[in-house]
Amino acid sequence: MELFSLLENNEQRQIRIFQLLLEHSNLSINEMLVQLSVDRATFKEDLSLLKENLAKFDGQIVLDVSDGKIFLRRLGNLSMTDVYYSYLKDAVKYQILMYLLEYGSFERQKILDLLSLSSATFTRRIREINVLLAEFHLQIKNGKLLGSESQIRYFYYHLLWFGRPYLVNLREFEDTTSDILLNLLKKEFGFPFTDDGQIKFKIWMAITRKRLRNIKKENPNYENLPNQLFEENAFLLSLQAILARFFIQHAFVWNQNETLVFYIFMISNFTLDTENAHVHKFLLQEKSRDSLVVQLNGLFKATLDEIFYRYTFTDTFSDKIALTIIQNHSRLVYFRGWVNIFGHQGLQSRVKKSMNRRFWTFVKL
Repeated sequence: MELFSLLENNEQRQIRIFQLLLEHSNLSINEMLVQLSVDRATFKEDLSLLKENLAKFDGQIVLDVSDGKIFLRRLGNLSMTDVYYSYLKDAVKYQILMYLLEYGSFERQKILDLLSLSSATFTRRIREINVLLAEFHLQIKNGKLLGSESQIRYFYYHLLWFGRPYLVNLREFEDTTSDILLNLLKKEFGFPFTDDGQIKFKIWMAITRKRLRNIKKENPNYENLPNQLFEENAFLLSLQAILARFFIQHAFVWNQNETLVFYIFMISNFTLDTENAHVHKFLLQEKSRDSLVVQLNGLFKATLDEIFYRYTFTDTFSDKIALTIIQNHSRLVYFRGWVNIFGHQGLQSRVKKSMNRRFWTFVKL
């Protein structure tokens, strides 16, 4: 799912103009018209609206037009994500999704009044959101977001992590409850979290608490969870005991399904410091517990051996590959969908830029 698909069409074009200027510093109006495939009148209106939006940032970023060329000047330390978020947070589709996260459901007339929408427009926006949510195996129906509980939380985690500036997440999700649980996990299991991992953890915790509050009187869908992992798994049993005790103290119901959702998130979203020896050993041990992940690991290794049969990987590189694919394959098995910021074309350009990196420094002939 492309993040900016949540915006209106004209707002998506404004973001595209902004991204093109970030990449090229300046472009002629004619070059822009070709890139965007729009007429001159539409482009002029989009450019005016983009300039108006950038004016909100008190001169930190300025859009100029001179001699048929458009220039973007950065005069401060403004994050580009701040610009994206200024569009996203006001988008109707984004507000509907965030309302569902906060309250779990909506009454149609109440949300129509809140967003100042007609019934027809609201119906159209829900239909558009459902097209995007299909990638995550989710849908909005009868005022609720339906799908497996793990997928619902995973979707919101992606939306918040990729859709908001780092400092916004840092500020909003800073709370003592999450710090207490983080410290408890570090103490009990010796797991150091990366700096980003701690923020990811706190976002996940905030989503988890909201969902637990909203589904108290419902039967959440826990399908596709690897319940067999609890068999003879001392770590999971210990994690279950700690999490159940912690959440019950905070008046939430907790069960093994919730522990599995938590465990899979922690394994698959790069929250742990893999340079730490204890984490390193833990992840390598966990790779053999799940048959589906093991199968993907085997297929990847066979492909790697086939392509690079002339080369021998260093032990350090092999370990890095192993730790990375364990986490990626865990996500592939248990989570569906991905929010991306740059869109298909943007990702392609970034792949091309990375192709000349010196991969071969990690291997030996």
